[in-house]
Amino acid sequence: MARSTHILNSSYYDSVVLMRVASQLKRQDGVTEVAMFMGTEGNHALLAQVGLTTVKSKDAGPQDLLIIVVADTEVCAESTTQEAIRMLNERVSGQDSELDYRPRTLDTALGFLPDATLATLSIPGEFAAREGSRCIDRGLNVFLFSDNVEIEDEISLKNKARKKNLLCMGPDCGTAYINGVGLGFANVIKSGRVGCIAASGTGLQAVVCELDRLGEGVSHGIGVGGRDLSREVNGIMTKYALELLEQDPATEVIILLSKPPHADVIAMLESLCSVMKTPIVTCFQGARLEGDTYVQASTLDEAAAMAACLVNGSDYVAHSFTEPQRVSALLDRGENKAAG
Repeated sequence: MARSTHILNSSYYDSVVLMRVASQLKRQDGVTEVAMFMGTEGNHALLAQVGLTTVKSKDAGPQDLLIIVVADTEVCAESTTQEAIRMLNERVSGQDSELDYRPRTLDTALGFLPDATLATLSIPGEFAAREGSRCIDRGLNVFLFSDNVEIEDEISLKNKARKKNLLCMGPDCGTAYINGVGLGFANVIKSGRVGCIAASGTGLQAVVCELDRLGEGVSHGIGVGGRDLSREVNGIMTKYALELLEQDPATEVIILLSKPPHADVIAMLESLCSVMKTPIVTCFQGARLEGDTYVQASTLDEAAAMAACLVNGSDYVAHSFTEPQRVSALLDRGENKAAG
């Protein structure tokens, strides 16, 4: 196998664009893998985990785009790399031609949309706090897609937003639904009576899709960023999101999704949720809490099913695997796919 490593210095691209381009290129004959990442610390760690790190790749910094191609031949790897660069340039040119004039500053953009209430930010992490703060100063809720944001900046942004009764979703917030409108990686789903608060974008996607399959829908899906329930951030946005959904007449049940919160945050949530009227279903992956403040689910599908039963006034019936042979066959098939 041949491997090509290319660094585009000081070239920032949205991760959605990078994934789309990489996905298209991986379908080409002779191409085994295409990795396109900004050179952040987290992305370097990910590359190391999957065995794609090269000597050259380590030179990529947070503002640099890193392209790694694994292919059958050196010619194929290099041509695929050049094709990736061409596709990225075409996308940038295409975006520039969609509008006669594209605002380059926040104030100019607000001149075009003076009634805007939300800003989506997907910029290098080192600039995210500054631009997010400017948005909050202008009364805008923030959907912060950017990662590589210092935790001190996250805390400062969220405290500032909370004082102004605004949401700061993120950083590294990949998915949200506000009044049924999807932001980031979002699916087309029904509107409904279940409100979601999630510290996991993929978890939120899984739950809302399962709710849709069950015939129920979502009022709002608020992403809070993966660190919101850590001890440092102390659930600043989760607490505010709970307060908002408690006051929302369209929300009859709330689902709260996260990795296990810090013990101090659990105590804070317990104090808040115990006096709320809206039923709350929790899915803290790998953790189970004491008491009966919440309806606790073990899986994302179970959380969706429990919420659907609550809004419909029906009893939840847990499902179990009752066909050992079928389960074993499915597991074997999964192992074979992984090995292949």
